[in-house]
Amino acid sequence: MQQRATHRQKNTRYSSKLKTWLMPLAVVLTLVACGSPEKSEDKAKLSVGAATSLKPVMVELAADFKNQSGINLSTSFASSGALFAQVSLSAPFEVFLSADSARPEALFKAGLSTEPVNYARGKLLLASTKAPVCELLTAAKPALSTIPSLNTLAMANPVVAPYGLAAKEALITAFPGRFDGRLALVQPPKDVPISSFDAADQLSVGSAKPANPTQSDAALPTSNTQAELNNPDLPPPGQSEKAAETDEIIEPTNSTADLAPVSQSSAEQTQPTLLTAQNAAQTFGLIVSKNADAGLIASSDWTLYTQTEGSDGCAFEVDPNLYTPINHALTLIPASQPSAAAKQFSAYLNSDRAQAILRRYGFSSP
Repeated sequence: MQQRATHRQKNTRYSSKLKTWLMPLAVVLTLVACGSPEKSEDKAKLSVGAATSLKPVMVELAADFKNQSGINLSTSFASSGALFAQVSLSAPFEVFLSADSARPEALFKAGLSTEPVNYARGKLLLASTKAPVCELLTAAKPALSTIPSLNTLAMANPVVAPYGLAAKEALITAFPGRFDGRLALVQPPKDVPISSFDAADQLSVGSAKPANPTQSDAALPTSNTQAELNNPDLPPPGQSEKAAETDEIIEPTNSTADLAPVSQSSAEQTQPTLLTAQNAAQTFGLIVSKNADAGLIASSDWTLYTQTEGSDGCAFEVDPNLYTPINHALTLIPASQPSAAAKQFSAYLNSDRAQAILRRYGFSSP
């Protein structure tokens, strides 16, 4: 009997030790089965590449989408041309929000993404933050008629930025023979901020890394050929690589001259120096910093500027008949199996809630 009691005591001690060893193991197995909080949070993120003209509105859209879905948007911004190049070279975006429909359509035809969906239409504005220029623009009917009187006019690079292409079309249409198909574009000073209210190339309700951390508005070259190094952005879909030569880029300059009075007779024979930037946001930065007398910009940038900086300056809508409609389109990546979060965001952008937000920033329905 005494031996049995001793044996039971030993078993009790062994059982107690076994439970002590197994409890941590059970906790570990439970965590593995359920997934760690960090991994669960990662699943609630959506990687988005967006044209810079969407930067002003994406803060509100991202917050509203997260409230509706619980999904964080990790958004990197660049020109539509640069993003198109990065997606073509397998950048890790799940959604591409372009400021045109041609590039998403090209990705779809190449089998890299789903069929594009138009979600908004942009507006082109002529804007300035210089008081003398605003006096001229306010008195002019239409506003574009004062452009030959300006020393400098900012616009986005028409090769890679849809708003730049719209600006080029508007100039050629409004002033036939004066602004021809080969515009002389001057690069702005390198230290010009993107804008006074937001100098970041990224926006995230979660966290994000650009597809190219060293330069968010450059394509990822596939080789080291001299041609690719000189022209990192791919040309718009449907154009040959020679399209990049359409617009001459002159050496960088720092043009801060005040508006010079020009008589009507001489104004008919002159045209301003065209300062070019790589995207819509940087174009607006030239206006805010007063490095340009005026500029052809996205309405979304001006809307946010007036909300945050007040009414310092002026802006006028450019006649939409002067340029091809700026149809913003989205496409999901990869084409074979877009994520559920990407599909959910696509549906959200076409919802009444998202469309109401877009309209507040100057966009119209597609």
